[in-house]
Amino acid sequence: MKLYAVLLFLLAGMLGNLMADVYHSTTMGGWWMDPNTWQSTGYPDADDDVFIHGIVFVIGENSCNHLDIQGSDAMIKCGDNASGTLTVNGNLTTSGWVTSSASYNLTLNLYGNLSINYNFVPHNFNWLGTGVK
Repeated sequence: MKLYAVLLFLLAGMLGNLMADVYHSTTMGGWWMDPNTWQSTGYPDADDDVFIHGIVFVIGENSCNHLDIQGSDAMIKCGDNASGTLTVNGNLTTSGWVTSSASYNLTLNLYGNLSINYNFVPHNFNWLGTGVK
């Protein structure tokens, strides 16, 4: 009986790790790794699906599964005089902004499909997967 309990516990733990969370930014936005930026607890990681509704700043290394930037008031960018990398392991859909300038450099790595309906100007863009180009 103990063996079954242990196996059930391990199986539940593995299934929990396979299930991605969904994160929605607040309309106020903020820093990617700041839990106050998100309507959920914590901040997104490589397995999570992300919906951007405000201006979200990336600095350092950040990642998510799928990314959807929703609306012309929504944006992904780096902080001023900073650089950052966002790796999207799945698909990227944007009807908002992906932007860089001389004072902030965003590198975007994408492994899935790309759908652009607004402004898409990362400093560096690396299409690394087999998605629809």
